[in-house]
Amino acid sequence: MLFTLLTRPAGAITLPEWWQDFTASAKGNVVTLHWKTAADLAIDHFIVNHSTDGATLTPVAKVPLTTAMPPEGISYEVTEPGNGGFFYRVQAVLNDGTGNYSTIKMITIGASNNGLSILSNPVINGQLRLKCNESVTELATVALFSASGNRELTQSWAIRPGDNLLTMDIRRLPQGTYFVLVTSSRISKALTFIKSTGIR
Repeated sequence: MLFTLLTRPAGAITLPEWWQDFTASAKGNVVTLHWKTAADLAIDHFIVNHSTDGATLTPVAKVPLTTAMPPEGISYEVTEPGNGGFFYRVQAVLNDGTGNYSTIKMITIGASNNGLSILSNPVINGQLRLKCNESVTELATVALFSASGNRELTQSWAIRPGDNLLTMDIRRLPQGTYFVLVTSSRISKALTFIKSTGIR
């Protein structure tokens, strides 16, 4: 399952016209990143960034560009150690050292979603309601991101055997698209929802 987060890292600019394509796909625990930039950019290399929480992205690889951008673009594989939600971003670095970031892609690998779902999407009353069914007691972390990549809310969810409901107050958030990431020892799932006033 794949969601896209747009982000503007501190001290860097994001120029969408630089990035003609950036995708992420998973086969087993191998994630293939594919990207393509404009052919006339003086790019020296790319840096692949990786995260397991969406907040802290760490460089994991440097991919040199020895010639012009190939017409088919560039692919790079990341092998993940296990199940979970993983985030990826690529930085293009020009010959003069200027950096430029792609959007963020998020992949969920393997773990069961335990019937995790959002009730009433779009959310029109300012109350985001999550539901899941579990067979054990565990503590989950629920993180809510805006479409710009900002972490807006983080909340703990004490899950018990059977059906579980969680309500998050999102009345202070503006209308738009959001992503919620739920993680625990048995759950790793990203969901998307829309906050709306319900007025057309």
